[in-house]
Amino acid sequence: MQDVQIVLQAYFELRACNGEVNRVVEVFCQDCPGSSAGSKSFLPCEIPGPLRPDQHRNTGSIRYNSKPKRSVMIKLIVTDLDNTLLRSDKSISEYTISILRRCQEKGIRIAFATARSAQSAARFLDMFAPDIFIGYGGAASFAGKEVISRFEIPAEISSRLIDRCLQEPGILCVNAINETVAYTNRTKEPGSDFTHYECVDFSQHKDTNYLKVSLVSSDPCAVERIVSNFSTLSFLRYTGEDLYSIGDRSADKWNAVKAVAEYFDIDTDMVAAFGDDINDLEMVKNCGIGVAVENAIEAVKAVAKYICDTNDNDGVAKWLEEHILSEESVS
Repeated sequence: MQDVQIVLQAYFELRACNGEVNRVVEVFCQDCPGSSAGSKSFLPCEIPGPLRPDQHRNTGSIRYNSKPKRSVMIKLIVTDLDNTLLRSDKSISEYTISILRRCQEKGIRIAFATARSAQSAARFLDMFAPDIFIGYGGAASFAGKEVISRFEIPAEISSRLIDRCLQEPGILCVNAINETVAYTNRTKEPGSDFTHYECVDFSQHKDTNYLKVSLVSSDPCAVERIVSNFSTLSFLRYTGEDLYSIGDRSADKWNAVKAVAEYFDIDTDMVAAFGDDINDLEMVKNCGIGVAVENAIEAVKAVAKYICDTNDNDGVAKWLEEHILSEESVS
């Protein structure tokens, strides 16, 4: 009965909110144990935030639980950079920086989790200094200069991988990087994110362990063919790009987040994660609070507990101000 009262209260409070889509909590329960087909009942549920008109999933607009969850105190905030914390022009607004600093002042640690290397992310680290940096797609994580986790591609494997890529006509460019070196076979003028790369003959660097190898290719089958010969490696393609990232099978953001949480003795239920793309999916899905920006791909939105505003509208900062910097804990 108490659960029903909770839902009814939420229901009438939501109907009273002007401009918000009414959320119907009275649902058909033909699949519920002990209910007859077509019967109506009230189910205990959690209300994850304002419902958008397009937010309809197989389970309905509301997520159901056996009982309401208790409030959770967030001790670690993990955010992706590109298309999540960063605006499309690769800037971080003063508003966002101020919100992140206020979170730190509350004793909450901040982590950047990005596919970028430390070299590529340097200008963002100068704008705001996070407590933790998870880079190279999760292949390494750092607290200051201290290494928390590291999943590298051994030299013997990386040299064979790169040799194979250079023989494939469908591979247009090969990049390989770790904390101290960034090599490429790119001969054209590099973009702004590649100015730290050195054009080299990879045959002269066969003894180097890399954290990540990235490829540019318009032929996804060629990339899959190559990586299928390396059982210890996995790859992903960034949404809307011909850019592929290859790394150790354990090198992903979620594994890095787990290592960071263990290092600081934080339960992953006390972690809030923000993301937009496929390499963010597991951490958004598995952290205590998973938040997708509105511009995220549908797969990430589908596993997120909350959906915040877009990256260009400072969605991460707005969500943090409303849910973390307010007096109430989120659940």
